[in-house]
Amino acid sequence: MKKLIRFIYVSLLAIFIFMSPAYCLSLENWDSKISLDRSGTLHVIESIDYDPKGYLNGVFRTLNVNPKEEFDLVSISVDGKEISLADKPKKGDKDVFSLSKDDKQIKIKVFKPGKNTFQVKYDYKIKNTINTGKDFDFLKYRVYDKTKDKLKNFSCEIHLEGLDKKVETLSNFDFKSENDLSFSTREADKNKALEFSLIFPKSSFTTYKNHYDLEKQDYIKSYKEELEKNIKKDEERKIILTYGIQGLLALLLLLFLFRYKKIKKKAQASSKKLGHLMPLSPCLASFLTQGSAYANPALFASLLDLERRGFIKIYEEDYITAKSHKKKKNYIFKKIKDDGISKNEKKLFEILFENSDVFESKNINSERAQSPDSFYSKMTTWINSVNEELTDLGLKPEGSSHYIYAVLSIFVAIAAITNTGFSISIASYKALPSSIFLFVLALYLAYNFLSINTPLGYEQLDYWSKLAKALKQTAKAESEIDLIKSHKEEMLLYRIALGMDYDSNLKFAEAQAINTSSFLPLYWIVTKNKNSLMQESISRSFTGSDSIRGAGFSPSSSSGGSATGGGSTGGF
Repeated sequence: MKKLIRFIYVSLLAIFIFMSPAYCLSLENWDSKISLDRSGTLHVIESIDYDPKGYLNGVFRTLNVNPKEEFDLVSISVDGKEISLADKPKKGDKDVFSLSKDDKQIKIKVFKPGKNTFQVKYDYKIKNTINTGKDFDFLKYRVYDKTKDKLKNFSCEIHLEGLDKKVETLSNFDFKSENDLSFSTREADKNKALEFSLIFPKSSFTTYKNHYDLEKQDYIKSYKEELEKNIKKDEERKIILTYGIQGLLALLLLLFLFRYKKIKKKAQASSKKLGHLMPLSPCLASFLTQGSAYANPALFASLLDLERRGFIKIYEEDYITAKSHKKKKNYIFKKIKDDGISKNEKKLFEILFENSDVFESKNINSERAQSPDSFYSKMTTWINSVNEELTDLGLKPEGSSHYIYAVLSIFVAIAAITNTGFSISIASYKALPSSIFLFVLALYLAYNFLSINTPLGYEQLDYWSKLAKALKQTAKAESEIDLIKSHKEEMLLYRIALGMDYDSNLKFAEAQAINTSSFLPLYWIVTKNKNSLMQESISRSFTGSDSIRGAGFSPSSSSGGSATGGGSTGGF
């Protein structure tokens, strides 16, 4: 069992690590201004806004060039301030850059330590960038190479100096004028490059050194075929990845299905139906029908029930608060006896009374405010004891494995829907139906895991849910139910445990002719808002909130381009 859970955990962790974007650097905005003169010299000015997403020592810019091209760095500036070239900069140096190059690459490192956003402007020239064939001139300009960094917004303008004819383009450029082009995009895929290919009329440039002995149509055809082939390969790889993830998710769901059948079979054999309503305390009835979501009113009802049964006595007194000097109510709980109380009530006595026979609401409030983690940890042990008692009575299945598998199924559903989005993002809908199917199946399994119960639990949940529904209805409807009429005081406590408000409880008491002066007399003392002063005060002591329904027992409630080759940018 432990090995299976470990395998599932590691598998899910691997899925999320693999599928989640892991950008160490975000390129927020990239703006390129490019001009190409008649001599074949490319002048590039790139302004890039970097967001480190954490501490970074600097960024780098790599340009791919060939031996015939001549590179000339004009300037580098950071946030509008020009920085200088350093011979051997070290980690931690600030506002300097280094330059290294060989026959194929030029690497610029800008040292800008920190974790705040900043802008770097690269100004450089590359000569002899034009390739020529027999009938055409050709420029292949890759501004952004494949990189782990994310490019959000990109814009580029290219000015072609002195050309008397319009160029052809294999990229999505807009022609602003006869010799100007522009291009922009958002959210560039980190697995793709931004590449511009321009074809010029023959002899557009006066000098060049890069020569290709190719016919125009053959070269264009070859380039297009290569481009389409790469796009197809990239899409096929992503589709295979999508199906691979789906296969792993399907395997996990199959394992979950086997576990569901085994856990359900064990739960079915753990108890038998009674055929009638099982008597339960207000606290147990509330936890059975509502879970621990309303543990606060269930606790309050449990204290009132303990007084009704003679185990404690509740008093009240006025006191002045130390900080605001306001008059408030302090409720004193005195232990009369503890023989014959239930398992969860014993735990409640241990927590509240400890080694004393008395506890006070103002002291509970102070303990919660001063040590919330410790206090709520103790209250959690009480909640657990209530659930354990329901299990002992055969009203809940043993163990928590069905909850664990429900959570794991929800994780699988999230992975499946993420995979669905991945399928849409690559414009491939082949894997979409199966992704949606896995998502729905995972949620269905999660629901079924959470719904696992014993036969007695199913039966009593149905009985008590119907009774709770009747108790929440109008006073007229309530008075027509024999069970409510014959156990009217207990039913009032059930209403309190279910989180019903003061006004409706008062109407219920009047409809059932309950003597409020003798039964729970402190409960009926109201505030200016016509709510139970006692319930608000005790709720504030235990949770820090006056709300009896919304508050719970938890602390929460109180990269770039080169003229002829690939380019990249990143952080270091």
